[in-house]
Amino acid sequence: MNTITLPISSFPDEKQANKMTIPEFLVYLERYPNQRVELINGQVVAMAGGTSNHSVISMNCLDVKFFLRQNKPCCHVRNSDFGIQTKENQVRYPDFSIVCDIKGSDKIANNPLVVGEVLSEKSTALFDQTEKLAEYKNVHSIQEIFLIAQTHKEIVVHRRGKFFGWETAVYTQGLVEFASIGYTVDIDEIYAEVEFE
Repeated sequence: MNTITLPISSFPDEKQANKMTIPEFLVYLERYPNQRVELINGQVVAMAGGTSNHSVISMNCLDVKFFLRQNKPCCHVRNSDFGIQTKENQVRYPDFSIVCDIKGSDKIANNPLVVGEVLSEKSTALFDQTEKLAEYKNVHSIQEIFLIAQTHKEIVVHRRGKFFGWETAVYTQGLVEFASIGYTVDIDEIYAEVEFE
């Protein structure tokens, strides 16, 4: 995902050098509802769009909602319209997330259980696999981080260890496990309708 820093000087009580807080960011979103932006280190940053494969994979991951409704009704899967606070002045919009105990009016959460990113072009894929991954690992509630390739079948899942550290599982076929919620799905379902070139 390519990012562009947007000016925030038009925001009343902000100066270009100042950092925007989370409450101020939420007000900003209300004023500019058609912008696709994140809050990075207190600065509003534009988010780029994705490919057809990116969109299809993201949508397929939302099918976990049927399992959640039956087995964990207090938990919900959300798409990239729902923000995840990862630091004091930082809000990311993962391609999907699983969050428990949220209200319908909530726009962001700071306690996700699972986050998932569909990897984009090489330039941003490296960022997702390094800096953004480290950022997600520092959110104490996150138990699993899914990094999903869109050019071939490969899902890398980083899971928080039972006592400390992180474990990594790589799936290229068969069942993919969402261990934190007790759910499994065939990798072919996640990649359904995806066209590899």
